[in-house]
Amino acid sequence: GVASSAAKGQWAGVRFAAGSVATLEHVLAAWGGSGAFDYAGRYNAAILEGFSSDLALRHVAVHGSGLRGLYAEGASVALSDGEITANATYGIEYRGPDPNAPLVVRDTSFSGNGAQAGWLH
Repeated sequence: GVASSAAKGQWAGVRFAAGSVATLEHVLAAWGGSGAFDYAGRYNAAILEGFSSDLALRHVAVHGSGLRGLYAEGASVALSDGEITANATYGIEYRGPDPNAPLVVRDTSFSGNGAQAGWLH
């Protein structure tokens, strides 16, 4: 095959739909965030997306998204010991602060994200 160079937005991302419970450990998620329209009638928002789900991300590196690194809406997210770097807009965009769907970030570095490390609203 023909070798290609890594570039932002080469693929969409991984989506955790409503009701999902997931733990990712020691994962590199890179070069996604294409913004593609998908079968569920949504545009891709990030390399990792969580919608009304429960996500634990440990030792996860999210790098080089064409959009956001992590997008969560109504999701409980625990992010620890990770790296969120070089994403085109935000490292994390978290919508819907809710005591039943907390966002916990611990010992995680953010650098080189286009707009800022995170946007909480």
